[in-house]
Amino acid sequence: MLNQWYLYFLLVFFILHIPKVNLYFAALNTMFHEMGHAIACLLCKGRVIKISLFPSTEGQIITASGSWISRVFISYAGYTFSPLVAYACFYLIGEGLYLELLYGFIGVAIINLVLWVRNLYGVFWLTTFIGLCLLFVYLGHVGAIEIFVQFLAALLLVEAVRSAFIICYLSFRDRRQAGDATSLAKSTFIPAFIWGTLFFVQSMMVAFWILRSFVA
Repeated sequence: MLNQWYLYFLLVFFILHIPKVNLYFAALNTMFHEMGHAIACLLCKGRVIKISLFPSTEGQIITASGSWISRVFISYAGYTFSPLVAYACFYLIGEGLYLELLYGFIGVAIINLVLWVRNLYGVFWLTTFIGLCLLFVYLGHVGAIEIFVQFLAALLLVEAVRSAFIICYLSFRDRRQAGDATSLAKSTFIPAFIWGTLFFVQSMMVAFWILRSFVA
């Protein structure tokens, strides 16, 4: 399994260096990132107004939440949720639940499409991603499904760490343009670079946990 997973990581590295194609597949992590914000909002009894997914792999969520603590929790949830989803994917794969995980991807995309995502590119991405997943279901080839699902899991892990590193870097370079780290800094008066560092460190911890538990 060790060599097999390294092949998937190499495939992800290759895909993420193909112009346009890299942006399409990297949006998978964006979907889960924004969904993390949405779930946190719902847990705080707030309202998710809209989620947007953009061709640049950036995302945006508009929520209605009343309290200060709920705004902090919502801002913190995105970079925390996506690496945890990656861990869940590796766990399910370790249990041999490939088809179930594929249905999980489809279900999450449908939830986002029906409930929250309204911008044109977001609808396009979700629709085509659902179609791609359903194609594998329709073909029914067990080996192909396993390869596709393992690729998605490796992609999520790499993107969770990479996106957290980027926000960490931005939080040091320009604290006003560091996304969720900037939002948290404004809400808590804790500097953005501390939040950015926290996001990166926790993503690395989850990655180490995954590598030790399921890859090594």
